[in-house]
Amino acid sequence: MAGLVSESQVEVALHDQHYNHHMLLGEILVLRGWVKSSTVEFFVEHFHRRPCSSGLPLGECLKQADLLTDNQIQEVLKEQNHSWIKFGAAAVLRGFIKQETLDFFKEYFFPTEEKRSDYRQKQQSRSSKAKLDNVSALESALTAYFANNDRYDSDNIDNSGELDITEFKWI
Repeated sequence: MAGLVSESQVEVALHDQHYNHHMLLGEILVLRGWVKSSTVEFFVEHFHRRPCSSGLPLGECLKQADLLTDNQIQEVLKEQNHSWIKFGAAAVLRGFIKQETLDFFKEYFFPTEEKRSDYRQKQQSRSSKAKLDNVSALESALTAYFANNDRYDSDNIDNSGELDITEFKWI
């Protein structure tokens, strides 16, 4: 859904379409004010032709879909001149488009490009590293604790010899 409408909005539109057979899904989304008519027209006209993959920059493609204005494009380009961030990532960081929308455009209109922005890849990499660091730190702390504390409460051991965590005496 490219981050433009939610699943529940699509469900409502499909429900509306059930009672209004003559209306197209895009028309209903526009009438409800969930997307602009120019955005629907862009997808109807260009989705299968993928015009943006013919050398058109991402910003221009998003402008044709009426998802960015000229002013927003200029803001993103200025930010790009002062930082290493790619156009799409800068547009997401500024709140002009959603990450899901960027990923959709990159996947369907720019298939040779990376599917995820550099920003998201760095976030995921940092998050994964932090999780591994936390697990390693916890593992080290527990190993040190049990190595230094050779006593334990035998009430915490069940018949199978396993520690019953729910009954563990923490103090």
